Amino acid sequence: MKNYELPEKEHVKRLEEIFKAVPSQHEEWLKNKLAYGNEPPLRKRLKEIFEEMRVVIPKEIFPDEEYLIGKVVDTRNYLTHYDKKLKKIAAQGEELYDLTKKLERLLKMCILKELGFAHDKIKTVIHRDIKKDLV
Repeated sequence: MKNYELPEKEHVKRLEEIFKAVPSQHEEWLKNKLAYGNEPPLRKRLKEIFEEMRVVIPKEIFPDEEYLIGKVVDTRNYLTHYDKKLKKIAAQGEELYDLTKKLERLLKMCILKELGFAHDKIKTVIHRDIKKDLV
């Protein structure tokens, strides 16, 4: 998957325009803040993964992709930045465990697809994983 928002030349041009408008005493601080400014946000990355994997994603694992993506983003942001406003909506306890298992399955599907496994084989592997977890 592409790991940028804008092509490199456009991003460099955008940064140059921004830095021209910033007082020199703030330029270094801003450069640090924008160091990863051309990388897509987590929400966008997850949406792209779901789009790419749509043909192999079992609906019973991910019945509501938007909710799952939102929960992952909120939980990650809470655990990374400890924003108290996110504490109530971040996954915790059993919900965090379930979210982690879903992300683990999504990662497994991506790896299997990348390795060239057929869609039906990927589905079979994931369904087998689900049955193991239920036992």
